[in-house]
Amino acid sequence: MTPKAYQSFWRYALNILAHRDYCQQQVRQKLQQRETPADGIDYIIQRLLDLNYLDDHRFTQNFFRMQLSRGQSLKHIAYKAQSKGVTRNHIELVLAELHDVQDDTSVCKALISKRDPQNLYQHDTKKKRRLMHFLQRRGFDADSILRAFYDLEQET
Repeated sequence: MTPKAYQSFWRYALNILAHRDYCQQQVRQKLQQRETPADGIDYIIQRLLDLNYLDDHRFTQNFFRMQLSRGQSLKHIAYKAQSKGVTRNHIELVLAELHDVQDDTSVCKALISKRDPQNLYQHDTKKKRRLMHFLQRRGFDADSILRAFYDLEQET
């Protein structure tokens, strides 16, 4: 690969990383879409890694933090991260870091309180069923959801 041809692909890689973090697989796909030669992609990825511009662990941490702030479950976030091309090893490392900090039941309780601050679900089974389905769509398991409802009912 000639230095001139390499320059435009390098600038493109720097430009996309200037806006937000990407994992290696996403950068690789974006460079392939630009029809970058395979040896050039490997070289660019390695150089980005050497300069610490590309870091899958940092991407995974930021991705989990962002999704957690949106009220997603850890299991659901892990699935989404894997679909983006993050390796299972990075996902497991971040899950281990967050396991002590993040509790699905407490997140469920917070989301229930946010969606229904007056606790109307206690008197309306339809409202409670809708809240349960909402939490299931967020990736929470039935055990965490039921435990959250139980804890909230005990608090009142």
